[in-house]
Amino acid sequence: MTHLLRPCPSRRERITLIAALFVVYFVWGSTFLAGRFAVGQLPPMTVTAIRALAAGLMLSMVRGSGPALPWRHAILPGLLLFTGGYGLLMLGMLTVPSGVAAVIDATIPMWLVGLAWLLGEGPRPTRRIVAGLAFGFLGVGLLAAPWSLLPGERLDVFGAAVISAAAATWALGTVLARHHGNTADPVNASARYLVAGGVTSALAALATGEFGRVELAAFTPATLGALAYLTLGGSLAGSLAYVWLMRRMEPATLSTHAFVNPVIATLLGALVAGEALTPQLGLAMATILFGVALILVRPTRRRARVHPTNKEIPMIARLWEGTVPRDRAADYVSYVEATGVIAHRTTPGNIASSVMTRDLGDGRVAVMVLSLWPDLQAIEAFAGPDPDTAVYYPEDEEYLLEMPDTVMHYEVEDLCWPGAAPA
Repeated sequence: MTHLLRPCPSRRERITLIAALFVVYFVWGSTFLAGRFAVGQLPPMTVTAIRALAAGLMLSMVRGSGPALPWRHAILPGLLLFTGGYGLLMLGMLTVPSGVAAVIDATIPMWLVGLAWLLGEGPRPTRRIVAGLAFGFLGVGLLAAPWSLLPGERLDVFGAAVISAAAATWALGTVLARHHGNTADPVNASARYLVAGGVTSALAALATGEFGRVELAAFTPATLGALAYLTLGGSLAGSLAYVWLMRRMEPATLSTHAFVNPVIATLLGALVAGEALTPQLGLAMATILFGVALILVRPTRRRARVHPTNKEIPMIARLWEGTVPRDRAADYVSYVEATGVIAHRTTPGNIASSVMTRDLGDGRVAVMVLSLWPDLQAIEAFAGPDPDTAVYYPEDEEYLLEMPDTVMHYEVEDLCWPGAAPA
């Protein structure tokens, strides 16, 4: 087997990593308070339209490195992510404190897991994940319950329900964006989602008469500052940081912002806006974050000894690569995610599985399926007695230009190769 080495990150990349994490952890956490200030002066869909359109147009000027996302694939995800996710969140924060809104919004990973499975875009939830979902929604129930389990103010039930709907629509938009946007340049895709969401939010504001209620006097320095922060910090910098981190961090690790954002939002709400810190809020936050932890934090796996080297290594990577016509790449990626990736993830021992693409520039797109396993025995449980043989499904032949008979296996070691170019 070949050893797979990761390059040493440069000093510049380490600084960029810290800056990007700061944006995703702390800037996103603080946008809840900025949103509360903004909707105090402007209607919620108007705020959403301004921040999404402005950020999307600015992000459109950033040159991408891959194919553009077709607009027909951007409209529905943009509607769900921004008109639904941002707009409903802004609406709910008319009556719900920013810290509480952030705690409810922390259920997004739970919605993601459930909706991805229901729509055939993800594996069946394990018992651990189901327990996490139960704790998460129990926490939301503690916040929104009309009775008082502990001393403290009761929450507006309608506002809490609207914010829960915002979390669900954001998760649904994420699932659809992942379905259609795998082969598109991520910066271009983010820009088009923002523009599409901004346009649909503007249409929603127009249809509900929000624009007619906007007064020039509402654009005070505080309101303009909140809008600028939401646009530049939350939407523009947040999108760029998140896209950059997605290429360098495991999804489960990156999703830990769901732990940090509610804490930042709650503390800022108490310190800046005088929002109450009640025992009920503390109990609900602890319950939701425990549920998120059950979903995102995987149990530690023991390192496996791999035959025939009998050498202790973290895991084995199985890599398959084929080529498809560019105009069929998105459909084939969706097909692979619904067949091979699901088969990987439902095989006992599988650690992870994902699909990657690379535009070859000649009308073809290379599609790679990378799966991680603890040992060869686990791979044999998926591929059969000859683990080097490629596994195909009925419709593969309709998409692929060539069908390799074998796959590659690599011993994955957490080594840093001095002098290698940074990722």
